[in-house]
Amino acid sequence: MKTVLRTALLVCPLILTACDVGDFIEAASVREPFHMTFQANPGVRLTVETQNGQVEISAWGKNSVEVEGEKLASSDALLREIRIDTDASSPDEIRLRTVVPSGVHRMMGARYTIHVPNNATLERIVSSNSSIRIDGVQGDANLRTSNGSIRDVSTSGRLDATTSNSSIEVQEHQGDVDAHTSNGHIQVDASGGSLRASTSNSSIEARLRDPRSDEPVKLDSSNGHISLTLDTTKLPSVKADTSNSSIEIWLPDTANARVHAGTSNSSISSDFEMTLPAGSTRSKNHLDSQLGSGGPLITLNTSNGAIRILKGRAPR
Repeated sequence: MKTVLRTALLVCPLILTACDVGDFIEAASVREPFHMTFQANPGVRLTVETQNGQVEISAWGKNSVEVEGEKLASSDALLREIRIDTDASSPDEIRLRTVVPSGVHRMMGARYTIHVPNNATLERIVSSNSSIRIDGVQGDANLRTSNGSIRDVSTSGRLDATTSNSSIEVQEHQGDVDAHTSNGHIQVDASGGSLRASTSNSSIEARLRDPRSDEPVKLDSSNGHISLTLDTTKLPSVKADTSNSSIEIWLPDTANARVHAGTSNSSISSDFEMTLPAGSTRSKNHLDSQLGSGGPLITLNTSNGAIRILKGRAPR
């Protein structure tokens, strides 16, 4: 059934990206809900491709995929042009795709609220100008959007999340995390995996419990603060780079590592006693040293920002 909203259409300057993430859904003057249910095996692979609409996926204890959604448009004529293509010929793989006329992308789209089996694989979840939310899914996930945030809570497996001009938040994840955005904050709370994160003009905050020691932690920003807590007895190597902002790393009291740190126009401080290997030097803004008996290499580089090496855990 089609619903016509008697609210004024919001107009964004030039392109939709000037709006906040949820503005298109609020702005759409015409909507048409849809509902689908598919039988699925426990490890079903799900693909969703849409635009201008939020995607929310949560796990439930059923061997089926339930889809509640809405087509969204600024007019009846545009709404009629939106098609939802489905491919569910196998209970092992389900594909959903929002199709709009070629060359017409603004003020048309669809949003999805989906329940999947607990161990589903989110093979490709794609949107634009809106957010992606994942809750409780225990399989690998590949998430892509633009101009919209990504939030992932209580999941496991390999997580690959990419957006632009918005934030990425990962909470209570178990497994590897790759998180990449621009002009948006990244926050990660994860265990038992590796972490690669990059952004620009914003900060990265990460707390890792028992991360993989065979994979380096890589954090890269510009004009943004980096804070990393490693809660583990076996450190991984670390490479953290930013500019025009500070870096802080929190390590266990008994940490064993090698440290290479450099900054300009600021200082380096440490809660740990540092051993200087033969031939190395220490100055206000450069440090080559060893913690405890040495170990993985921790490399910290910035400009115009302080570097702090701290004991314990960063305050929440």
